[in-house]
Amino acid sequence: MNAESALPPMSSEKLHEETGRGGVVAFAVRFRRMLLPLLYVGSAIRHMGWLSRFWNAPKGSLLEKLIISRPEVWQMLRVRFVSSAWTASERFAHIHDHCNLVEKMGLPFSIRPNEYVELLDLEEVGPGCKLTLDSPRWLLREGLLSLNITQDRDRIFSLAFTFAWEGKKLIAYVGGIQGRRGPDMLERYRQFTKAAHGTRPQDLIVEIFRLLCNEMGVMRILCVSDRIRNGRTPLEPHRTDFIDQVTFDYDALWQARGGVLRADGFYELVVPAPIRKLSDVPANRRAQRRRRNAMMASIRSRLATVLRNPKGIVVGQHEPNFP
Repeated sequence: MNAESALPPMSSEKLHEETGRGGVVAFAVRFRRMLLPLLYVGSAIRHMGWLSRFWNAPKGSLLEKLIISRPEVWQMLRVRFVSSAWTASERFAHIHDHCNLVEKMGLPFSIRPNEYVELLDLEEVGPGCKLTLDSPRWLLREGLLSLNITQDRDRIFSLAFTFAWEGKKLIAYVGGIQGRRGPDMLERYRQFTKAAHGTRPQDLIVEIFRLLCNEMGVMRILCVSDRIRNGRTPLEPHRTDFIDQVTFDYDALWQARGGVLRADGFYELVVPAPIRKLSDVPANRRAQRRRRNAMMASIRSRLATVLRNPKGIVVGQHEPNFP
């Protein structure tokens, strides 16, 4: 049985209703399986220049390694990357630019997609906690690199990002932030927050990322709002089988970290992070604030040491080597 015969019959009146009243989107959802190959062909013709550039990626380049180990990059013709507002040309351009950028930056950012590095021990926030950097397959659409707080073998929180040029300024796009689910996670988050002097894990990963960006000369961080994160498309509300896997309130997090919403749907976080004066903190919380500031100062110092001495960075592997 082919895809067309598997669909229930539709009267001309019903077809007119679906394509008229709300309906181009609903019609596209209904016939998506049949239309998708045609859409890919059309996109491939329009973006043949970018496809050719990727196909002919320099031998041994990070771009070539990305294409070999993550062939789903080709799907960016139609699949969203970082922002749902980006066109296919913008998606390919950002992937291309990021690969070129991190090759020049070197370690730890130039790791291959199957590799990871441990940047810091974070024992101050919990036994077995570390700060790591990798490029997991399941976060590819959110960003080409992921900064993680891990505990033993568990990811506590991950922040997916991609480097880019904005004119002559180095910037970072944050396409997603992900926690961990599990029956014990609420209690683990509470213990983490207490050990981090009132700093939640999602807040800490954002602030550490700011420290990393400041050290690398990133001028601004642009974070996707809920409106433009790549899981949001015009088709999803019309799909009866659609379940939004993202339950995290991106907007609330960026606003809590001082983010300002831009016209393009990104929240801008300034680098470096502004430091709140102790005199502005309620008296009963100043001791906690001092401990928190001391913790962040220690992390900043140790992270700067690692980033300035990349020869000491040890690279591990999540997956087997690729050719």
